[in-house]
Amino acid sequence: METECKRDEDYGTVWGAGGKTAKMKAAQTCYNNAYYKADIKDCGDWRFKAVCSEPVPKEWSKPYSDESAREAGFNNRNDAARQDCKNKGFSDIDPNTFMDKGEFFYSLKCTGGVSGGAGGVSGSAGDCKRDEDYGSMWGVFGKTAKMKAAQKCYDSGKYNAKIIDCGDWKFRAECSEDTPKDWSKPYSDESAREEGFKDRNDAAREDCKKKGGIDIDPKMFRDKGEFFYSLKCISAECKKDEDYGSIWGVGGKTAKMKAAQKCYNSGKYNAKIIDCGEWRFDAECSEDTPKDWSKPYSDESAREEGFKDRNDAAREDCKKKGFGGIDSNEFRDKGEFFYSLKCKDVKWDTPVTGCDGAGSKLTIQKCNDWLDNDVNSCNTSPIKPKVVKWINCAIGSSPGGIAPGDGATVCSPLSKGPDDFTCALGQNCFAVTEQIEDESICPNTNPISIVGNFFNKYQIYIIIAIIIIAVLSVGSSVYSIFK
Repeated sequence: METECKRDEDYGTVWGAGGKTAKMKAAQTCYNNAYYKADIKDCGDWRFKAVCSEPVPKEWSKPYSDESAREAGFNNRNDAARQDCKNKGFSDIDPNTFMDKGEFFYSLKCTGGVSGGAGGVSGSAGDCKRDEDYGSMWGVFGKTAKMKAAQKCYDSGKYNAKIIDCGDWKFRAECSEDTPKDWSKPYSDESAREEGFKDRNDAAREDCKKKGGIDIDPKMFRDKGEFFYSLKCISAECKKDEDYGSIWGVGGKTAKMKAAQKCYNSGKYNAKIIDCGEWRFDAECSEDTPKDWSKPYSDESAREEGFKDRNDAAREDCKKKGFGGIDSNEFRDKGEFFYSLKCKDVKWDTPVTGCDGAGSKLTIQKCNDWLDNDVNSCNTSPIKPKVVKWINCAIGSSPGGIAPGDGATVCSPLSKGPDDFTCALGQNCFAVTEQIEDESICPNTNPISIVGNFFNKYQIYIIIAIIIIAVLSVGSSVYSIFK
């Protein structure tokens, strides 16, 4: 279960400012729903929520703070815990045996009745210490002991310190998880000064620099409990608009776009923008770009590479992958003004063979699904068959009507060769992959073609005859004049 992200003001700041009310109320929601653990999460902008987990142990009370106890009608948290234990069948609590649940909430050990007497301590007694063991240097009532136990975890490179109440005001910590590279080691002001720093932010800044960062974001932190905080490191890769000359916009636009571009230029398809604080941004790159989708481009990044716009750049990228181009109507918005276009090619029907009615046996393949309705994409298709000639026909037609679904025969003459591309918009386009001219196999049944073939076969004689007739006609006219 998770609570909602809220500020102090959403609760009327009833229990304190600086995030105190919001964190305590988030924790209270967990405890009121029978959960025993409330992991406080910083949502940013002084909003907090809690991740609730683990049921309340039978022999321990529901966690209360003095504030939540009074809200429930009790004098203090011990009174509230005592009543909760009684509700479970116990007779009382051990006020000296408790668990600090964080955010001023405590759970008390139930005693008597069902549990069979006072319970023991929580966790192992090994390395358990009191405030006095450290000279009570950072506070009393367990404050120094708990802080020092947590500090031991953080000094060993661990990021989580679960405080264990050993009883008799002794405490230790269970350490877990390594400190993330992009977050500082947790510090309290006290532990920072012990290392010679001014405060926890100053110490965190130096820790981040040791990791290769350039600074911290003082507004982005994690409350690790016991007055320890971890600050977000600003990576050297985190940049501002000005670092790029603000070429694509301000308000973080250039920095975010450039961070995303870095991912796409490395062959990655996803760019999760990371807000480093102080108007600096970076990106987490993931997943390789799919083969049938273009590298993501914005108009700005496309022009930077010499293209007219993002579609023009995507088209060229798809061609490099072996496609004919893009489907400009199918795209993915990758965020930050970047888009990826679907790579596509024209479709070629299965070859069919038959007589064209003009004295030739043809094998043809129809070109379909032109790219962006451009018939020239048939000619430029990288997967087009080996073409010997082209022929275009009316819609519903094919040479000799041999193509399935195109049984009519309204077609233009064959082109002169493979480089003579004659297909046009609004017509069927066929690639001729084989032509056998043999009227004994495929008789010429096309009247127009017959006349055309007759002219082609006897054109020299026809031309000579026309010249002779013209000369005789002119001579006759001259004779008439001088007669």
